[in-house]
Amino acid sequence: TNAQGVFGFHMFTDEFHELFMEELEYQISSGIPLRRPNGMNRYGAILSELGLDSIVNVMVDRYFRPVGQLLYPNFVGTKDADESFSFVVRYKMEEDVELAEHTDASVVTINLCLGKPGFEGGSLYFKGLRFMDEDDNETIATNARAAASTERKEIRMEPGMGIVHLGRHEHAALPLTGGERTNMIVWLSGEHGYVRIAKYSKEEIKAAASTRWYPRID
Repeated sequence: TNAQGVFGFHMFTDEFHELFMEELEYQISSGIPLRRPNGMNRYGAILSELGLDSIVNVMVDRYFRPVGQLLYPNFVGTKDADESFSFVVRYKMEEDVELAEHTDASVVTINLCLGKPGFEGGSLYFKGLRFMDEDDNETIATNARAAASTERKEIRMEPGMGIVHLGRHEHAALPLTGGERTNMIVWLSGEHGYVRIAKYSKEEIKAAASTRWYPRID
């Protein structure tokens, strides 16, 4: 993407995307009492309450966790992303249409746009990293430069597009002006929700290199 330290990708096939959205919309409209997905978004659902977390857990074990460790070796070690919390958020006219600038309760965040096609507005913007020393401004990832500035970089998401970023990367959702946008969010953290702040030394990164890609396939 044009935001340094934020990486974009496409993951789902059209068939999987359509089936997942159908199941998601069916579960949400079924009348099951649902909690808010988080403290900022009012509309959406926690995937474990819908029985959909098992699908996401496979994605985490095979792809999201290993990729996070490879992209951000300075901040994510082999035990820093052992746990995950997944939820969906919905932006719609007369509901939530934007989200104020914030950071996430995660070491790495995966954000997947599920739809619906044709929504207007609702881009994301990214600024800098919180809890960074000035000397650390070049350590977002081995192949990314500093993001510890106040300059905003906007990212336009489309259905099927995903992004991955550090949880402490400041970001916001700009106002939706039409349609409906649903996103699936996955927060990765250490045991009991621990989020590592301190970066790893070059020696620690080198020692752990062989364990960074360890997809858990049962």
